[in-house]
Amino acid sequence: MLDEVEALLPEEAKVLFLTDRGFCAFELLRALQCKGWSFRIRTKGRSRLQGVQRREFQPKRLALKEGSGVLYRKGATRKCNEDNLLLFFILKYIRWGGKRMGLPNNGWANKKGTASRDCNCGSWKQHWINFTKDEWPSTCSVFGCNSSAELGAHVYHPDVEGERIAPMCDSCNKKTDIINLKGSTKLPKANISQTCGKIS
Repeated sequence: MLDEVEALLPEEAKVLFLTDRGFCAFELLRALQCKGWSFRIRTKGRSRLQGVQRREFQPKRLALKEGSGVLYRKGATRKCNEDNLLLFFILKYIRWGGKRMGLPNNGWANKKGTASRDCNCGSWKQHWINFTKDEWPSTCSVFGCNSSAELGAHVYHPDVEGERIAPMCDSCNKKTDIINLKGSTKLPKANISQTCGKIS
């Protein structure tokens, strides 16, 4: 859907996606970021939020004047005054109740030595399908790659516990450097003791 919208927009268009508190479609936010589009999340003054430095605060304590707001981007703040501006927040990590939601797109790497591993699903491709409950994607999940997704690759990230499975083409699965994933990529856990091994 986003690709269809992008095709209708003039090249100089700047996209701003607006949503209210309680929004939980984090895959959509990651897809917006991949396209270089911005988003804003509105919230009430009594809500409890955490910034990127894990400092909890309530918007009402900012004591803003009517019609003004503060934009948060990666920990930095700047005041702004625009017509009909509500209190908007851009957070590097979207948090709810102090828990980080979603996984990073950037900074992943292929796990070496996994060719001999198997699971109760029959293949790591089927494992991905079973534990995302989604259809197998037609293209590789590595950002910038449009080749066909052929296999379920083991990937890991320094900030994510355990290995994950990502749909990839054979070429990207052989990369030894850092890889970035597309915003819509779902990454089920590869640990069979936590997934298909529990239901065998």
